[in-house]
Amino acid sequence: MGRFKERHHDQYLRQLLTLLDDARQFDAYTQQNNGQWHVQSGSALTGDDAKSDPYQVSHSAWHALTVAVDHLQCLRSSILAAQIATHASTVIHTHAQASLVRGVFENAARVVWLLGPANRLQRLTRRLSLQAGEVKHDARLRKLVYTPGTHTTEEQFQRLTNIIVAAGATPDEARKAVKARPSYESIVQEAGRTHGMGADVAELIWKACSSLAHGDSPGTLALLDRRVGVSVPSLPGLGDDSIPAWGRKLTVVCPACGVVTHRYRTMHYDGVNVYRPQAGPDPARVVGSGEPEPEAEVAWIALTSNGSGSL
Repeated sequence: MGRFKERHHDQYLRQLLTLLDDARQFDAYTQQNNGQWHVQSGSALTGDDAKSDPYQVSHSAWHALTVAVDHLQCLRSSILAAQIATHASTVIHTHAQASLVRGVFENAARVVWLLGPANRLQRLTRRLSLQAGEVKHDARLRKLVYTPGTHTTEEQFQRLTNIIVAAGATPDEARKAVKARPSYESIVQEAGRTHGMGADVAELIWKACSSLAHGDSPGTLALLDRRVGVSVPSLPGLGDDSIPAWGRKLTVVCPACGVVTHRYRTMHYDGVNVYRPQAGPDPARVVGSGEPEPEAEVAWIALTSNGSGSL
């Protein structure tokens, strides 16, 4: 590695460590026992939870936040091998850490996707569509271990349909919502639009991480640096292009690592910033005044799109 390239490698690595250190505030937010998971009377999520019971919207959003933070903590500990006041030792893996970045990104995106709509019925529909997907996966798991559930899959789908109808949807709309079962790809795309980074950028980051996590050849060869490896005998007159991909040494490109880390961090900011105002009371509304629960707090619309907001 040349001196210029090495200097830039160190620069990006320092930026990566700074981002990971700054993200420690999410640890405190989700782990301190200050009741952050409780929605307050008069909040938008209070109304959401009442209409989605027993599949509360706030429970799903909070769970996604804690899962994202758990992946983030594991990512940081896997990268930062040792640290003292003047020195830090890091370990960058070619593929494994992409799984952790994807876990942070897609769970933070799930919060943004779930709480993004200003319309309550749309938020409820999204929550129960997720539940329908879990019902389907649970049914398959039970079949594999020969453990039938108390209720059939059809009975559970009907229960979800009834809840959506009771919230104001037509029976046809409710049935379509239960059958929709959104994929993480569509969730990430929509969260990208809401967040401001764009659907294509969000999908690109998610798919890049997935490709590395799965060890797919296109992602491996496109996203990682390649150098000639010792597993292939050197042949006179042949350059790198003549050496098969499996015979090249793969290293992580630090600029790419830093960009992806920044993007999942900004998505996670939005996940937290969307949850907080909807779980708290509307300052313009007098609790106990008899007014209906708000559809959604206005505060969430003022989210930052570059991760510069504060918790």
